[in-house]
Amino acid sequence: MTDEYIALVDVNSFYVSAERVFDPSLLDRPVVVLSNNDGCCVAMSQEAKDLGIPFGYPWFKLQATADKIGLAARSSNYELYGEMSARIMGLLSRMSIWTEVYSIDEAFLGLRGTLDEVHAAGEQIKLEILRLTGLPVCVGIAKTKTLAKLANQAAKKIPQLAGVCVWDRVPATTTEQLLEDLPVGEVWGIGHRVAKRLNGMGIVSIKDFRDTDE
Repeated sequence: MTDEYIALVDVNSFYVSAERVFDPSLLDRPVVVLSNNDGCCVAMSQEAKDLGIPFGYPWFKLQATADKIGLAARSSNYELYGEMSARIMGLLSRMSIWTEVYSIDEAFLGLRGTLDEVHAAGEQIKLEILRLTGLPVCVGIAKTKTLAKLANQAAKKIPQLAGVCVWDRVPATTTEQLLEDLPVGEVWGIGHRVAKRLNGMGIVSIKDFRDTDE
């Protein structure tokens, strides 16, 4: 049945991915992008996150061991990131009913079609962005923005989805496990402060939040 859906398109590790487009030697290795004046880490590749490097970590504390652990660092280039973001948003506006830019590397889109058709649209969006910019994205598609964000997380975390997830096509057992694994702060509209307060109430996962009586 033809229906309207909301898609969330999110570039994977945007700043790092943008740097990798112009320097392929950064592929498949830990990379951090640094803040103005190279003070701290403002973006990390998955490989860097796997090393336990948190957002905001001071670069001077990593410099001494960077070569030993194979860590590469790049100064932030916000002009480049802005140009690449503009390319993506322009493409998305041509491939959707409507577009709502959420951040420099995220946008909500309106799609219309059957489940198969919107899944195919998500695949096409992913491939066109990769072709146009070289940037990898994940696409989550659902009936609401909240579920579209969860679908986007599923697209990132479940390899079998290959970067595109239509929430209504995911088995219930899989969605339940995902809701249990994801922290409550991943819910669209819940900020850091609210998440911290919810954690203090024992509401840690999205499943906890859904099942609470309060």
